Amino acid sequence: MLRCLLFIRSSARIAAACALVSAILLLAVSSTGAQNRRVPLPILARILQLEDERDLGSGELIRLLADRRPEVRQRAALALGRIGDKRAIAALQESLRQDAKDSVRLLSAFALGEIEDPSSVDVLLAALDRPDESIAV
Repeated sequence: MLRCLLFIRSSARIAAACALVSAILLLAVSSTGAQNRRVPLPILARILQLEDERDLGSGELIRLLADRRPEVRQRAALALGRIGDKRAIAALQESLRQDAKDSVRLLSAFALGEIEDPSSVDVLLAALDRPDESIAV
């Protein structure tokens, strides 16, 4: 996971942080089954459809990152990462920086890692350095 950081073959700190974050994110992703049960069925069905089709739904999936329910935002972030469309990067970076819920920020970080775009490296490293962040090292 977080392969976007691995292409930077620089410091040992980055490699160690990447490994730690990957383990934490895998735990977060594995616990999303319980979260799916809290996402309203029509919304979950739509997210799964878009994910299966590898389609952002004319921005519909990105807009779900701003939903009032953290479970919806969490599931949308995971779907965006699995789809891997670079058009979701800015919204995922904003979610990682600003979302009030740790679980949403964790899945936003995971999604950015799945997309593997170099523009996300600074945002991901900044999240690691935040003292209040659940993924800080």
